[in-house]
Amino acid sequence: MNKLKILLTILVVLLLGLGWYLLSEKPAQDSPQSEPVYSDSVPEAERPVFTAQEDTIEEDTAEEEATPPPAGEDLAPGTALVKAVVISDDFDSKGNMKLTVKAEEILGYGSATSPIGAQQELTISVGRYLKNNPEDKALMQKGKTIRMVISSEEGMSLGESQDSKRWSLVEVKSQ
Repeated sequence: MNKLKILLTILVVLLLGLGWYLLSEKPAQDSPQSEPVYSDSVPEAERPVFTAQEDTIEEDTAEEEATPPPAGEDLAPGTALVKAVVISDDFDSKGNMKLTVKAEEILGYGSATSPIGAQQELTISVGRYLKNNPEDKALMQKGKTIRMVISSEEGMSLGESQDSKRWSLVEVKSQ
């Protein structure tokens, strides 16, 4: 056991001496110092050069080819902005006014709205809207084109076709 203590002591002293020597070693001032590896003097790799080409669209046609601005509508989920022609106005069995319209153009959808086909006929309940906006009844005559926000009256159920889907009028937009 004594021999083991002596050996461990010698080993510790040697390791401490080696560590002290390595830590206290200073580089010689006379020796030339090499340049650092990450120097500005290291040449950079060749990089490809990209140049832009001039526009080839003539000024006269630039306006024609410009994309139309977005409708700018923030539509609620389940709604759509539609430009439509009034085909007929009737009353349902409960006495509420309803319109049958032909969708000329779909101008926008809210999220989770079922798609509407162009030239599709839609039945729209307008009774609730007209109670609050009676002055708009003149806009809803046969043959008139109106822009309107419509909302699905109920979610799409299994087996329900787009033709039988019921819509209600939310808002009439100015032309």
